[in-house]
Amino acid sequence: GNCVSCSGSSCLAEQSARVSIELRGFQYQQRNPTEQAHLSVAFARDIALAAGMDVSLVVDLMGQNSSVTIGQDGSISAFLLDLEDASVRDLPTRFYNDSFRETLVNSTIAVLGSRPEHLGAGAITVEHEHFVPLQPSTTSMTSTSTA
Repeated sequence: GNCVSCSGSSCLAEQSARVSIELRGFQYQQRNPTEQAHLSVAFARDIALAAGMDVSLVVDLMGQNSSVTIGQDGSISAFLLDLEDASVRDLPTRFYNDSFRETLVNSTIAVLGSRPEHLGAGAITVEHEHFVPLQPSTTSMTSTSTA
């Protein structure tokens, strides 16, 4: 692979973080592909805005720019790329608040044209994690590490 061993802060370009968001009361799998695509872009925009970065640096689990991965259960996953040390430490405060949750809800309503009855943003986690794109053929999460 293209693994780089880093010492100290010599790997600034490699800084990335995973953002995971739980959307409650949202039946994602019942949405048509067009709605799903619009939601993915809208959520990527919301995340970029909250993080104070360009939307092209928000990628889904496959590495697709300006989009997020939305699970069958409505969970949202994305990676933020090219972060600086300071912004990595600062990130959680940008996401762990009611206004960001409200933004996600409003984006969902804007795309769907109506508000699902029990819609709400639940748990949000932001973790410093090295981004490795998933392969499209991979259905199960398997990871092998070599020391």
